[in-house]
Amino acid sequence: MFIIGYFLIAVAKIISLLINIYVLLIILDAILTWFPSLHNNPLRHLLAFLVEPLLMRVRKIFHIRHIDIAPFVAIVLLYFLNEFLVRVLMRLGELCL
Repeated sequence: MFIIGYFLIAVAKIISLLINIYVLLIILDAILTWFPSLHNNPLRHLLAFLVEPLLMRVRKIFHIRHIDIAPFVAIVLLYFLNEFLVRVLMRLGELCL
């Protein structure tokens, strides 16, 4: 059973790392939107390709005129997912040890 426990702990750590990286990408994308000269930058296009699918779903649910709160809401949701899912997987992994 200890192999399953270590596997769950490893999966939890990988998920946590990926969520943290995605949060950083959302922050970087939000900051780059403040600079109009960078809208045609390839890095900006890559970030938009990676981040926009989540942000568009959030914008459909939390639509406020003239204010884009989608990055903030997405970051809060990702942190909640990180805290909840990762802790559950870590706890399950510890129980299997």
